[in-house]
Amino acid sequence: MLNFALMKRIFTFLLGLVLCLSAMAQAQITTKKEKLSDFDSKTMKVVLTGSPFLDESLREAAKNTWYLSPYETCTADEFERLKTSDSYYFLITAEIRGKKEDEARALTWIKLVKGGAQVKELSDMMEVVRLPLCAAGKPSGREDALLPALLENMQAYVLQAQSSDLKGFGSVVSSLRRSGKKEVWLVDEELSPQIGKDFLQRKATGSLHITDADEADAVMRSGRDAVVGFCIAPAEPVKGGTCYKYLIDARTHEIYAYKQHKISSTTGAGFLKSDLNAIIQSR
Repeated sequence: MLNFALMKRIFTFLLGLVLCLSAMAQAQITTKKEKLSDFDSKTMKVVLTGSPFLDESLREAAKNTWYLSPYETCTADEFERLKTSDSYYFLITAEIRGKKEDEARALTWIKLVKGGAQVKELSDMMEVVRLPLCAAGKPSGREDALLPALLENMQAYVLQAQSSDLKGFGSVVSSLRRSGKKEVWLVDEELSPQIGKDFLQRKATGSLHITDADEADAVMRSGRDAVVGFCIAPAEPVKGGTCYKYLIDARTHEIYAYKQHKISSTTGAGFLKSDLNAIIQSR
């Protein structure tokens, strides 16, 4: 017969195995795939910011691109009243910074989140996806051209997440090589200080255009078969901040590149030499 000590060890092992399997079962129930299973049937609230320009851009972007679920607009005060209800998802802009980041390094992000009974702060809400939009409190004016593409790609992410447990937004980002021979439009003010005229003269080709924001945004809004770059960086691009860069198809809104780098004294904010080299090599 088994002695008491051995039986105790076996019992402890079996108990631990049962608890482990139970935890795994619970984890499966709470995956993002499961959490988003109700997305199509819930109303999404587009939370207005109080800024006339940005709010109009949000309204138009939702009107022209949102197809995945019913949506309505709401004010910040209404959001505060509704955020504890799991009947709603919310599309909201919010200033987000890292623990060591000050106001000079902060960015405004656009976030898709879900309400819930335990919610007290925005940070308590279930986050579906978030993307950088502009410098904190200082829109560049390019948001109007950028937002429709961001909303379309957020929906593409939700659709993928509903069918498979994705880890991050990168799953919907395409490859720069898929952009083929399309023209690429970048804004001169969104180039890193490390890029000088000599570099552009040596590297630029007929398909790479360096222009101002108005012309680049006009290309984006026109729906042309072209690629447009967007740089999202703090208003004061000080060392330690983060710069994000998109390369987006103006016609399909496919994101060919979504990259980031830490701002330093040598890189600054904006598209780097390595970014331009990648663009040129992909043509």
